[in-house]
Amino acid sequence: MEANWSQEHFPRFEWTPGRHYSFPFDHAVSENSAEFGSETHFYREDATLDYTGCIGTRWYRAPELLYGATTYGMGVDMWAVGCMFGELLSGKPLFPGCSDIDQLSRIVHVLGNPNEKCWPGVSGLPDYGKITFVDDRNGYSLKDHVKGGSEEAHDLLSKLIAYDPESRLSAVDALKHPYFQVHPLPLSPRELRVPSPSKVDDDSMCSL
Repeated sequence: MEANWSQEHFPRFEWTPGRHYSFPFDHAVSENSAEFGSETHFYREDATLDYTGCIGTRWYRAPELLYGATTYGMGVDMWAVGCMFGELLSGKPLFPGCSDIDQLSRIVHVLGNPNEKCWPGVSGLPDYGKITFVDDRNGYSLKDHVKGGSEEAHDLLSKLIAYDPESRLSAVDALKHPYFQVHPLPLSPRELRVPSPSKVDDDSMCSL
């Protein structure tokens, strides 16, 4: 799906808890409504502001957030995309932590202990020195953790599930990855089936 977004569309945008927002999309979907459970702010790059680290669902939360980062970029979104992609490949959540510490522990168990070599600047994060693990974990392989998928799929996953936010693929670069150029090829946005909106009452939701 191709989004037609730019900073000019949203020069200063504020998410408010519980409120629905619509964003313009090209091609098959005219708009997409989403509800965000926490509040964060998006500003132009020249703005200075401390962000909240409590964004997104825990299982998809980037490690810099778990280490208390108060400034971050789109890398947090690409980590979440990687978690969802890995979940599609394996059929189960990639890092299903039951607390923030457990979440970070599960990531470290797979990727190894983060350090300045694999993640420049990590030692400067607020909680880096406060959260340590007993063993010196070296990780055991993301590929071993996610069994399903092709070589191209695992290469894409490794470029999204990376400690250093600066080294994670951007959305634009991810779409150029060879994974999307091998068979079976992805459908074009115009070919995607858009389900009809349906009204779900409170009683049916409670029974789920």
